[in-house]
Amino acid sequence: MKMFNNKAAWFSASILLMFFFIGCVGVNPVNDSENNLNSSNISSTTTSTTPAFNETTTSSTTTLAYFSSAKVCEEAEYQLKKDICFKQVAIINKNPNTCNSIEDPQIKTECIITLAGLVGDKRLCKNIEEDEYRDQCYSLVAVESERIDICDSVGAIADRDKCYQRLAIDIKQGYICDEIRTNKIRDDCYFEVAKLIKNGNVCSEIKDVEKRTECHNQLADYKI
Repeated sequence: MKMFNNKAAWFSASILLMFFFIGCVGVNPVNDSENNLNSSNISSTTTSTTPAFNETTTSSTTTLAYFSSAKVCEEAEYQLKKDICFKQVAIINKNPNTCNSIEDPQIKTECIITLAGLVGDKRLCKNIEEDEYRDQCYSLVAVESERIDICDSVGAIADRDKCYQRLAIDIKQGYICDEIRTNKIRDDCYFEVAKLIKNGNVCSEIKDVEKRTECHNQLADYKI
């Protein structure tokens, strides 16, 4: 009897809970169309469209013709760019006068040295104030023009000897080494020329005994 009463009470409670649940659902009906609309709105507002990247290619229009006149350099925004431009114009047109438009001392010196070598005119080197750079200018002109007399214009003895050495090696003429006053540079000059022309007889001009022996050993098979 107690079990029956318990079952009846449980059944009654279940019925009440069921009606309560149905009532709750009835009060808050689910609107599928509204939910679908809201979900579509959320989707549209949270999804961003990444714009396509249009890659553009640029081609350089700088040509030799563009630098035919120094007037193009005036278009440069900064003085440094102007100076570099003037140097390019001077080199392309082989016009040393354009170097005078350069304000930066270092760039101007480089311009003069380069142009002096290109046109083979040692007179341009006189416009360089620093002795070291002026001697470099003379040395470059001497080598480019293959003229030994230009090395005579180099002031410092060591730099003058290097000018002779560079010229002798460049044109492969050992007799130029004899103009060198510094013993070590002169011996190195003869050694390098001997190897270049593969003539062991040139080794005899080397004054240092050890270096002369080394030269003879290396060129033992190249004696006339």
